[in-house]
Amino acid sequence: DAAYQSLDQATYTGARFDGIYNDANLTGSLMALAVLVGLYLIRTGRKPWERFAACFLTGLSAVAFFTAMSRGAILCFGATLLAYLLIAGKEERLGLFFTMAAMGISMVVFGVVSTSLLAGGSFWGTLAALPSGVLLWLLNEFPARKAASALAGHGKLFAGVLGGGIVAGIAAVVLALTLTEPFVFTESNFLYRGADVEGGETYTFSGDWDKSSEITVLVYGSTREQELTSVTETYYNGPLEEASFTVPEDVGHVLMQFRGPAGLELRQVSLSDGTEIPMAYTLLPDNVANRLQKNIFEDSSFLLRLQYDIDGWTLFKESPLAGHGLGATEGLLTSVQPFFYESLYLHNHLLQVMDETGLLGLAAFLAFILGTAVLLVRQLRKARTPLAAMLLACLVMMNLHGLMEISFSVQMFQCAAFFLLLLPTVCYGTYTEGRKRRAAGIVVLVVSDLWLVISVALLGGSLLAQKEYRELDAAGMTTGSFIETLERLDRMDAYNDQSYKVNALQAGGISNEGTAARCARELRETGEFDSCYYVAAYYYLPLGQLENFFDVLQEGLLQERSSSEAWNSAMNLCIQAFSQIDPAEADTFAEGVRGIGEAMDRANAYLLVPVALTEENAALLNCARTDGGPGWRGRVCSDIPGSKSGRESIIKRKKSPQLRLGGFFDHDCNGIAVGWYRFENYEKIYIVNCLALW
Repeated sequence: DAAYQSLDQATYTGARFDGIYNDANLTGSLMALAVLVGLYLIRTGRKPWERFAACFLTGLSAVAFFTAMSRGAILCFGATLLAYLLIAGKEERLGLFFTMAAMGISMVVFGVVSTSLLAGGSFWGTLAALPSGVLLWLLNEFPARKAASALAGHGKLFAGVLGGGIVAGIAAVVLALTLTEPFVFTESNFLYRGADVEGGETYTFSGDWDKSSEITVLVYGSTREQELTSVTETYYNGPLEEASFTVPEDVGHVLMQFRGPAGLELRQVSLSDGTEIPMAYTLLPDNVANRLQKNIFEDSSFLLRLQYDIDGWTLFKESPLAGHGLGATEGLLTSVQPFFYESLYLHNHLLQVMDETGLLGLAAFLAFILGTAVLLVRQLRKARTPLAAMLLACLVMMNLHGLMEISFSVQMFQCAAFFLLLLPTVCYGTYTEGRKRRAAGIVVLVVSDLWLVISVALLGGSLLAQKEYRELDAAGMTTGSFIETLERLDRMDAYNDQSYKVNALQAGGISNEGTAARCARELRETGEFDSCYYVAAYYYLPLGQLENFFDVLQEGLLQERSSSEAWNSAMNLCIQAFSQIDPAEADTFAEGVRGIGEAMDRANAYLLVPVALTEENAALLNCARTDGGPGWRGRVCSDIPGSKSGRESIIKRKKSPQLRLGGFFDHDCNGIAVGWYRFENYEKIYIVNCLALW
């Protein structure tokens, strides 16, 4: 696996360990489940070697969890451990607590070693996780087990020990955050720090450092809107000795990067208001310290997740009962988001289910999750079995983190999660007796088999259709047989039918107007930008139906409202269409371009980051708005930068979005220009030389 071959390079980002799945948050979530299972195996191991094996695996998982440094996973895991202790019951709680404490100590000790080595670029950071399990076993076998036995039945004494442990933990955290030493520059490192400030105030630096103009500081920050859109503003960048910066009114936190030649020192630095800037932390690895420089509730990670929830709720309200369909979220987000961002998922699985399957799908998902929880709670009421307690803790962890992460949408997490969710049914499920049992079994068997047959048929048809499409050789086919093949593949594929329809739309021609019309209608009904774009380019434009051409473009742009790329693609198509219109259609064309401009203005009134047109596209819109009317056609050609009048403008645009279509191209034309014709006296007239275009 390529991920393993470059483990020391591709998976460590410099701030945290991403793991072989290249996502630190997913790694943290998965490793948290592994630690919970490991704790159960340690507690139930009867022989020392069994507990050693469990400790070894748990130690590896714990260090991996630590080095992932996923703040959301850490927060959810902490809450889950507390829940696990409450669920475990009185007899198990004391021993479980000390095992958790041993795990925490070994995780922090070797987690710090591992992250420090990884931060230095050493592959030994990965191997440093191996001794963690040995230390965990030693701590668990001797002090932990003996302490649990000694404190059993002594509630007050245990409370005192627990209180002392909490105080010691707090003291250790305070010490780690306060104990610092001079920061020494090297060729590869710099000091990264953050500080709270007052908006509108001017700040300077003072302190003790090696006097050199080569020691510089970069001060930057962002408003809430800028942070949300991943935009920063520089307030100062230059020598530290001369540094002075003014904070904008709506900014309350700044970040600083101190850089200098190797060997120079920063011993003490403070802002003019007395705020002390911590130097190098003695006990805290740099990557951990760097993760703490921004308020977790004010950085882009939190704000983006909050925006995902807002946008996801907006989508849900548009189709609350049945949702928009599986996989629809990614494409529809651009229709409601206040600025353009790309995300496959909402980072909230409940909301993801609601958006794609509606309340009906949510009911099914909750029945699955809550049904599992009911089985576990019922079992725990009968007897506090360690397995049931661990499985319920896992259920808490995966669902808590699922409210802020994409875990349930990713196969690698599903493999672990669904196995753990299946165990309660296998271990604690009850069965009905007699006729009811047989009737229920028959119903379940019929429904599940029917579901399986339908799913296999749909998926198999889709895979077979795509395979045949990839291998399709149109060189020896007539237009009629080619269209018939596309229609058959379209019927077979229930999931990915756009390519078949678009190619059938292009190749329809005079003799297959019905096929072209059907494909255009079905593509347009999707409301997807790409589909609407193809319908405009390959159906309405060749027919000379300019009103429908512009209407369908606007319908598609609603789905990609926040994407500047989509607006520019639509305007590029308008420029290409411009050279083909009759002089009598100039007013209609200008009105259509103005309509797109008005739609863009409405979108910009809502968006935090307005749509930006290219110079060429902006020139076309400006001409349509200022020169629209009789005689404006000739003036536009000379006003659009880089354009030429007539047909050459199409030939030059080899990177036009119209060339995005993959798949079949008319073998007689050798290019995508098969779509560029119009119906005039029932004759196909090509607008450009296809070979030159291709």
